[in-house]
Amino acid sequence: MSGIPAGAGSLLGKRLGKYEILALLALGGTAEIYLARIAGAAGFEKYVVVKCLHDHLADDQTFVKMFLDEARLAAALDHSNIVQTMELGEYENRYFMVLEFLAGLSLAMIVRRAGERLQGGRIPVPLVLNMIAQSCAGLHYAHERTQGGKPLNIVHRDISPQNLVISFEGVVKVVDFGIAKAEHRETKTQSGTIKGKFAYMSPEQCVATNVDRRTDVFALGVIAHELLTGRRLFKKPSPYETYQAVIECHVKPPSAENVEIDPALDPIIMKAVAKDKENRYPTAEAFGDAIVGYLHHRGKGSSPNDVSRWFDEHFAQELEEHGARMRELIQGREIQPINWDEEEDKGGKDQDKGNMTVDLGAKLVIGGEKSQTLDTADIVDARGSSSGLSNLIDDLGDAHRADGDDDMPADRTRIEANPLEKLRELDGVNVPRTPTGNTPKPELDIKSQPTKETPRPEFVKNLAPQHK
Repeated sequence: MSGIPAGAGSLLGKRLGKYEILALLALGGTAEIYLARIAGAAGFEKYVVVKCLHDHLADDQTFVKMFLDEARLAAALDHSNIVQTMELGEYENRYFMVLEFLAGLSLAMIVRRAGERLQGGRIPVPLVLNMIAQSCAGLHYAHERTQGGKPLNIVHRDISPQNLVISFEGVVKVVDFGIAKAEHRETKTQSGTIKGKFAYMSPEQCVATNVDRRTDVFALGVIAHELLTGRRLFKKPSPYETYQAVIECHVKPPSAENVEIDPALDPIIMKAVAKDKENRYPTAEAFGDAIVGYLHHRGKGSSPNDVSRWFDEHFAQELEEHGARMRELIQGREIQPINWDEEEDKGGKDQDKGNMTVDLGAKLVIGGEKSQTLDTADIVDARGSSSGLSNLIDDLGDAHRADGDDDMPADRTRIEANPLEKLRELDGVNVPRTPTGNTPKPELDIKSQPTKETPRPEFVKNLAPQHK
């Protein structure tokens, strides 16, 4: 979506129970994000983030159910490495969530700034491993959660540098469970739908087969590999090429990409990014234990305090900007809110650097606003084009092309319906709408195929439809 939704910012100056709305921090596709204050006796004050459904979506039961699903799931997660959801409330028929306010930066932004400022352009290896180990701890907790004695079977499905926020105290927070898979959700993922960011999806996630906790382990392994080597692992010039790279999953050991990396780290990372999930770590905890074991064996212990000191040394500008912006927000000075839909399309390159630090308290709580939902109708409407999967996605709103590897903050979360039909479309065959009920399956329009036979990509040949 583009532009500012009607009624955005209407809660400014209002009081939602004990929460005094101070400022509009950001706008997303489904929600608006506010800074709020809780005041108490003897000068007590606490600042929180309030996420509220847009007014025009308050009566849309699909969005309401998704919002409530996210809130219920988040409320079940109470861990130091997961952003905390404190309350779910309702104000004038609009639901809102209250979350902890974090001062920090997304890992994506840290990587970009490190590339600009540090010699070698990379985060020190012990700090990388510490961040990954903390992420493993938070995810393992989520994966193990039960309700009424029954496992929730939570899978985040969207682990990426954008969804790992590092506080200025050095604590990693896993954020945005908006598209997480869980047993108790009212909204279920349609069979044949893929969700996530292409560059951090697992091979099984790309073809919409059964995903489990090992899908999140794979994504963390990709992030670890990229941070250690300074190179994107699967990200290619186009979404189609990225998708193909993940399916093929040809991964070189980190030390082969960066001679400064200890070869002893190779088997630890390579096990996390194994193509076959049966060959990966069975749990995020096992991956984290392997990392911690390596650090201890090498005498390279690292803690959140080390990350915090590194922030103090290299990110003084961001610390100062955050303090200044917080003072402005608290004093009620009007500041243009970030529209995350527009900023994601721009890739973050043209944003004011002061706004980037608000990525700390605002972006982290946006549930699924960056996601795109593509159904079969989208595919049919675009089938007249010969552009294939890459341009199909571009036509639907992601025309951003990055110059080099600094596009990490712009990777979008994808919700793709019927991905196999899209892949068939690459052969130049018209793709019919998916039949429902007892409707007979229509024949493919062979006339639209090119006269010269186009070789089918090898990875497409190996994909079998997931219909039962």
